[in-house]
Formats: sequence, structure tokens, C-alpha cells
Amino acid sequence: MSNEAVNVEGTPSKMKYYIERYPQDASSSNTGTLAKGGRDNHFNSIVEILMTWPNRDIWPFKVAVPLLVVSGGLPGYILNKGFRTGLLLSNVGRISSKFATVGIPGIVSGLVHATFISSDIAEQRTPCPVCVQVRSAAIQLAIAVVYPVFLTPIVNFHLASGVRGIYLPKINKNPREVFLYAYDLFRTVKNRYFAAAALQVVIAMGVTHMEQTCFNDVVLPIITGEKKFSKETRKIEFEYIVK
Repeated sequence: MSNEAVNVEGTPSKMKYYIERYPQDASSSNTGTLAKGGRDNHFNSIVEILMTWPNRDIWPFKVAVPLLVVSGGLPGYILNKGFRTGLLLSNVGRISSKFATVGIPGIVSGLVHATFISSDIAEQRTPCPVCVQVRSAAIQLAIAVVYPVFLTPIVNFHLASGVRGIYLPKINKNPREVFLYAYDLFRTVKNRYFAAAALQVVIAMGVTHMEQTCFNDVVLPIITGEKKFSKETRKIEFEYIVK
């Protein structure tokens, strides 16, 4: 097959517009991989398809980022609450500590997933689906689990000593006592924190798997011109385009 638009005979007119924007590489016609020169246009067109597709068909791409944002803030919320309770901070710096330990990990985890995982799936850069899922879980763990472990003690120890005037050992004079005290506070929420960490792996890999399945079953057959849909199914799924 040459680098020409796929056969779109019998396809609704608006979908023809999308399909014709995907010049397929002859050396990889079975996988739907595009020539390198058209990668940017390819990805932009993929995004356009996903943004206009019915939610019922491509819901994994719609819910992936919001779901990871919410789940990404959970470990930080658990750890921050444990430290604040142990340090008797009450309402002191509540918003600032939550933003640093809950808001930032949640927002960043969603943005990073969209940038490095969802785009990888849309461009089909990595041929190994499991590798993409493992990478997604590793990114989620690093941002949502590891990051709060370092930042939560720093933020709350500063609030306790600087705002409330509670005596705490100085890290530059006695780092061992600081780490032991931080670990004592961590132990109060250890089981819940590890459970939240395991949940990050399940959610990240699960969402990534659903995105891959959705792309391969719904979007990729349209891009490559494969005839995977029956006429009845096609009428239902393309009904919004015909209108």
C-alpha cells in the first residue's frame, strides 16, 4: 500500500475527513503507524477525533486524567493528615499544606499521564502494551507516593516550628532525631499509606489498559481502514456524525 489515504467508501462524510488526514506508511500498514513526517499532524488529528467522539465509546480517555488527579492526591492526603494530627496543627496552614501535599501530586500526575502515556497510546510509539502500563504505574508511584513522603515532613515541620513555635530537632544539627520523629508520625498512617500506594498501581495500570483497548478497538480500525465493525454497529456508532 502506498502513502495514500485509505479506502473510505461507504464511510459517513465527516469521518472521511478524519480518515483522509492519515497517510499510512506502507512499511507498517498492519499496525497503523504513520510516516515520521506526519506524526504531529497525526497526533493532532487523533486528539480531534477523541474530543468529538461520543463519550460512551472513548470514555477511558475522558476519565483517565480526572481519575488519576483524584487518586494521585489520596496518599498525600493520608500522610498530611497523619502528620498534622501528630503535630497538633489543627487549622494552622491547612490550605497551604494540603495544596503542597495533595493538590500538586494530583494535578501533576494527571498532566504527566496525559503527556507521556495517553500521547504514547495515540501515537503508538511503544509496541509493548505492558511496558506502557508499567511505565504509567511507575510515574504514578513516583509523583503520588514518593513525592509526598519528602514534602509532607518539610511543610508540616516548618508550620509546627515556625508558626506554632513547637520545638523540633534541627536537621542540620541532629538529622537522626528528625528522621526518627518523622518515621514515628509516618507509622501512624503506614498501613493506609501503603494501601493507597497499591491503589495507585491498580488505577494507573487499569486506566492505561482501558485506554489501549479503547484505542485499538474503536479508533485504530477507523484510522487504518480495517473493517472490524458490522453495518449495524457502524450505524449506531456513527449516528452522531451522519446527523
